[in-house]
Amino acid sequence: GENQDLHKVTREHNVFRKGSVLYLAGGKLTTYRSIAEEVCNRLFDVLERPRAPCLTAHTPLPRGRGGNAPALVEAIPASALPMGHDQALGLARVYGSALPDLLKALDADPDLARPLWAGPRPRARARVLMGEVLFSARHEKVRRLEDFMVRRSRLAFTDGGGEPEAARAANLIGNELGWDAGRRRDEIEGYLGMREERLGVP
Repeated sequence: GENQDLHKVTREHNVFRKGSVLYLAGGKLTTYRSIAEEVCNRLFDVLERPRAPCLTAHTPLPRGRGGNAPALVEAIPASALPMGHDQALGLARVYGSALPDLLKALDADPDLARPLWAGPRPRARARVLMGEVLFSARHEKVRRLEDFMVRRSRLAFTDGGGEPEAARAANLIGNELGWDAGRRRDEIEGYLGMREERLGVP
């Protein structure tokens, strides 16, 4: 049910077939690669084709090339980092091998290297920068204020998810996507209402 504790929900998964359709039920995020391999192997059986070797264990995730966060930061000249090492490391953990692209966007306008909020992003010492909002609208399919505040930055779950930050983010997204003043206002009000109603954050 809706009130069931998440830790009590089973994380087991089951792959089953009905006719020529495969179904996947359950599972957990941390085992998605092994589940994908199992589904693909079963798919070869459904198609009655010989199984091809699975490449998932050796295929980096999008933006996963170039090594771990410290290696990504080390590969960038210090002159190209408009921030301290901890901030760069935090951004590398979020953006992976797209970090140089984000840094180019920040370099184009020094104001974009300013924090959207003074506090840290959830689960990291790094701050969410103004340029990340623009980058998300331009390159990450952010189309609503809620997309950025809830899913991309997770600021909605912090003190940095309030009206001042929402207004700044809405202006940046709006400038990129061509929102008029009414759309910006609707996005801010809609996001703040959702945050209070669904997330229980006043």
